[in-house]
Amino acid sequence: ESRDLWPILLIEHLGMSIFSPYVICAKFMEYIAVKKSSFIITPKELEKNYYLDRYRFKDVFWIPNTSMRKVHLSEQKARSDFTILYAGSLQSIYKIDDIILAVRESNDKRISLVILGDGPEKEILRALVNDDDRIQFRDWVMGEEYFKALSTADICYFSTVNMFINRYGFSSNKISDYLSNGKPVLAHTSNGLDGLVNAGAALQSSPGDIKSLQSNILRLIDHPNELKSMKVAAKKYYLEHYDYDKVTDNLARLI
Repeated sequence: ESRDLWPILLIEHLGMSIFSPYVICAKFMEYIAVKKSSFIITPKELEKNYYLDRYRFKDVFWIPNTSMRKVHLSEQKARSDFTILYAGSLQSIYKIDDIILAVRESNDKRISLVILGDGPEKEILRALVNDDDRIQFRDWVMGEEYFKALSTADICYFSTVNMFINRYGFSSNKISDYLSNGKPVLAHTSNGLDGLVNAGAALQSSPGDIKSLQSNILRLIDHPNELKSMKVAAKKYYLEHYDYDKVTDNLARLI
């Protein structure tokens, strides 16, 4: 079972040298693991392309991360007409600064942003907010409180910095959490979420492109029927791919 693609992630994100003994060792271990495998399971939707291109290995199956808990909460509204929510770690890799800037620079009073989580960049991000009362930080919560927070959102935000590795998709738990509550995704990533975008459950913009991110937000505010359709598509995509029973059944059949 593959998790993150090492050593590519170590090289791209941490800046490790391709000549590092650890990187060389990781490459060799991956080679041996693939050659010894009967089949490979990956939580990333497009990672099969990696093994096909690099090793000509075809028996790769997507089994996404999911959650055992199924929550059905009534739709709740937050303090403005249109609420964006980010849930997760506050690190620079997730480009939370871009969504803060998109909201701040829009000057649209209909928009609010809820940032749910904690991490090393929290104080930096607070400073970036610059007293904009449409943007609020909330500490991380779990269980029913977490899903209750998700229920207040109109759309949820997902992003990472541009990296080659992103073309193979993402294993982030937050994608399943968002979709399980019928929340469309602001996919602020150049690639890797093709399935969601093509299914009509996400709008895409590139990291660093604040104008396109703003445009996608305003598009959904001004076209509520499109937002409604995207919510239906998000729930449908969850049921087709991320539903706990379906995921465990697929895994059992594979094994």
